[in-house]
Amino acid sequence: MNKIFKYILSAIIVLTMWSCGETGSGNSTTATQPQPTQSETNNKTIDARYFALPTIPKEVQQSKNMARQIGNSSAEVDEKELIKTKEHIAGWVYYTDKNSTRWYISSLFDKTEFYGDIYSLMKIVDGVAGWATVAKDAVDIEVDDEYIYLYADEDLQSDTNTTYWDAGYKKYVTNDRILGDRQMIQGDEVIGKWYFFYMPETSSWYISTTFEYEDKMGITWTTVHKFSYDDKGEYKWIPVLDEGDNYTTDIWDDDGVIKINFVTKE
Repeated sequence: MNKIFKYILSAIIVLTMWSCGETGSGNSTTATQPQPTQSETNNKTIDARYFALPTIPKEVQQSKNMARQIGNSSAEVDEKELIKTKEHIAGWVYYTDKNSTRWYISSLFDKTEFYGDIYSLMKIVDGVAGWATVAKDAVDIEVDDEYIYLYADEDLQSDTNTTYWDAGYKKYVTNDRILGDRQMIQGDEVIGKWYFFYMPETSSWYISTTFEYEDKMGITWTTVHKFSYDDKGEYKWIPVLDEGDNYTTDIWDDDGVIKINFVTKE
């Protein structure tokens, strides 16, 4: 089973690397509007960082490099304990087209059944993850106690514009690859494979497997990875919880906010 699991994880990482596209050389405009610090949902005030698009803070990467250089692993131990003991907010769902060719992300903010925007993962530029806007209000998302289902609109390829807003770089980008991203996901009915959640104590984003994706991979434990990059600026998914930790996911809807925590399997 360990060999099978390692093979599957390797395939996932390779697919993620394939999903990183070129940004093109078109004109760009930097966003000037201030970002909100809080979000309102059902009369609750929630830190907007939980629902911002996932990023990889440069200071986190620098701290990781420094800890490795001095041989200090205490930060990693604390990180793992926080993952296991805290209640987390699932801000985004991470999924692929039906052929598992490209990785996409959509927000889980404020609803359990709603239409959302679609973003595709692009390459890292100057330490910043790219999130290309594939389509707005183009995917129907349904969340229940165990699974997330996504139904993408038909005929997204009718939009032939190759200039789009990259919500990660925060500028307009021209790149022909966006045409393929629209075509591959249009009309697809797929499952959410990972939850994205933010942990303010580490200023970092993490992904955890959904129940249905675990079923499809033939595993019975929850896997958690940290969203990061390596010294060459390529995406790197750092394992935090794995088979040996023997954890599973508890997920529930708290008035439109999807919450998760990790519990020891009985």
